[in-house]
Amino acid sequence: MRSAHLSAKQKQSIREAGARINLWEGSVRSGKTLSSIIAFLEALRTGPKGPVAIIGKTRDTVARNVIDPMADLFGTLAPSAVQYTRGAPTAVILGRLVHVMGANDARSEGRLRGLTLALAYVDEASLVSRPFWGQLLYRLSVPGARLFATTNPDSPAHWLKREYLDRAGELDMATWHFTLDDNPALTADYVAAIKAENVGLFYKRFVQGLWVAAEGAIYDMLDLDSGGVHRAHWGQVRRLLVGRWWMGVDYGTSNPTHAVLLGLGADERLYVCGEWRHDGRAQRSLSDAEQSERIRAWLDAGAGLPLPDGAHPDARPGPVWPERTAVDPSAASFRRQLRNDGWTGLVEAENAVVDGIRNVSSLLAARRLLFLADDRGQPAAPELERELLGYVWDEKKQAKGLDEPAKVDDHGCDALRYSCQVSRPVWRPWLQASALAA
Repeated sequence: MRSAHLSAKQKQSIREAGARINLWEGSVRSGKTLSSIIAFLEALRTGPKGPVAIIGKTRDTVARNVIDPMADLFGTLAPSAVQYTRGAPTAVILGRLVHVMGANDARSEGRLRGLTLALAYVDEASLVSRPFWGQLLYRLSVPGARLFATTNPDSPAHWLKREYLDRAGELDMATWHFTLDDNPALTADYVAAIKAENVGLFYKRFVQGLWVAAEGAIYDMLDLDSGGVHRAHWGQVRRLLVGRWWMGVDYGTSNPTHAVLLGLGADERLYVCGEWRHDGRAQRSLSDAEQSERIRAWLDAGAGLPLPDGAHPDARPGPVWPERTAVDPSAASFRRQLRNDGWTGLVEAENAVVDGIRNVSSLLAARRLLFLADDRGQPAAPELERELLGYVWDEKKQAKGLDEPAKVDDHGCDALRYSCQVSRPVWRPWLQASALAA
């Protein structure tokens, strides 16, 4: 096996991994997975005989996160040490048959029944269900059986934190906590970039590896007061806009449809330049064709962008057209209507909510996302700003260990997430450059 440059903490965890439950927990890219894999391989070589399982959210994630790194450790020196065909239910590792299992649905627990295990490895333990974890521990009944697991931090109310990490001293359990700075394999530039891309809750979890609650206002750094750090005025920005646009659309029939338009500035900032909204609860519901027609008309008329000072009274702004439009992934019929109407640059939005919130938070923290107002102080997207200031985490879901926003007045918030997501190739380098300059 190839030698790896390990930190003192990684080496210590490998030496000490002799408990029934061995859990490496902490931030992303902190070196915990490599440590756990080496400890697991040693257990395969010297530990109790009997069936073995490697478990992750899906077999593909097991292959990517566990088996591929194992094969890399052996490299060309021992290519037969790890034998696996992606998607297969079994692998052969160090000559031992290993069951490869996904645990991403309610039926997963049933796949364990009837097994008697000597060793098991769980990738991202906080993502498996509580019943699955309990059933897995029941299956580890061979004398000397051991469980090896990794996890990123989650809510402090998560069952893994409350029932196991917090009670490790009462159990036959060893744990090791890792932060981003614990991984000697990462470059200083990469670490700086990750730190710049995470703020608040996400910094605490993904950099410091802390199990902290998502509570209160989601965008608690947002400052939209006159003169606030996220407020920009049209008179100052007009000449900065370079004519590149992105749009996110959250779709509704009886609920509001909300479109948010972002513009790129020569100062390498994104500006919220306008919104289109139709609320089917307060007005007549519109068909997909009618909504498509009205959004296009809004863009063709300049998306409400103010005219320059001194412009002729009869002047009209030119059309604005987004190079990419990200539409609510649940709105298949509306996307189909837009395609039929010849809409260009159309994509299905990604609806990983917490990841999207992290993107917006990162841009706000770096002051790379600003909100336009006209010379009278009227916001370009007043409904979006109203929603953002009331956008909070769901306390009831939080009590169950789930990070989800309260589903109240969030249509503009979703549209903003989509527009930031679809413009990511443009703004991602800014955050990295800001980190290196810090």
